[in-house]
Amino acid sequence: MQLPYDHVFDQGWRFGLKVRTVTPTPCRHDDVTPSTMGYQEAPRRKFHWTKRLRAFAYRLGNEWARLKYGLSETWREKRQ
Repeated sequence: MQLPYDHVFDQGWRFGLKVRTVTPTPCRHDDVTPSTMGYQEAPRRKFHWTKRLRAFAYRLGNEWARLKYGLSETWREKRQ
């Protein structure tokens, strides 16, 4: 495991998968029911921006790949 699952689920283009969505969403967030996740207050430690460059580069590359894939699929569908 190199990435969190939720990051990989958004990368359908890596595996040649078409990702579809449902609109409107079938499940909605309920503000009345409290969360059971049990978050704890963690100490706030901010890394210097130079220490975060690898993460920024990864995110930028990921979003670029998503945009490129989405535009290429849209262009391909319009040609057919």
